[in-house]
Amino acid sequence: MRHVHVAFLEGTKVLIVRRREVSTWWGRGPAEPRVVDAAGQWAVPGGGYESVTSPLAALQRLFHEQTGLAFPDCRAAEPWRPTSRSFTLYFVPVTGLESLASSITLQVAQSAVTPGRPAGGAIVNWELSSAHVVPLAKVVAHLGVRQPVSHENQLAITRQAMRSPSSQSIERYATMAAIIALQ
Repeated sequence: MRHVHVAFLEGTKVLIVRRREVSTWWGRGPAEPRVVDAAGQWAVPGGGYESVTSPLAALQRLFHEQTGLAFPDCRAAEPWRPTSRSFTLYFVPVTGLESLASSITLQVAQSAVTPGRPAGGAIVNWELSSAHVVPLAKVVAHLGVRQPVSHENQLAITRQAMRSPSSQSIERYATMAAIIALQ
């Protein structure tokens, strides 16, 4: 599986998102909360995709699935930059970065209180809990840093995987942070 991510930039700031600790809906299997992969981790939007899809198409789909929003206009974007074999990072300059972060946070907050799996054009994977804007110089303090999972979600964590009481850092996020900080 390949991974593609986007760094939305405005001046010296970048948009980051926080992954939810526990999913609030259930697809298949037992009806109990499940720990989200990389629970509590700071990231940039994106994720894994199958190689049959172009990276841009995959990124647009992933962004919509994660946020419920259309992918911002990327005509002025820098080209894809392969940074390793495991992921590609795409830089998209935008205006209104704070507004984009607020829109994402509002969308994912609304989805968290709706019971059941969303339907139709609603958010379909609910992995995110919020979005924030940080200075490029401080992105390394967020991406790829091990994050604890809250005590209130300990029961769900224990049920799913007693082996890991907190999330694992994701190496590619730390690598992305270093690349983004240089912009």
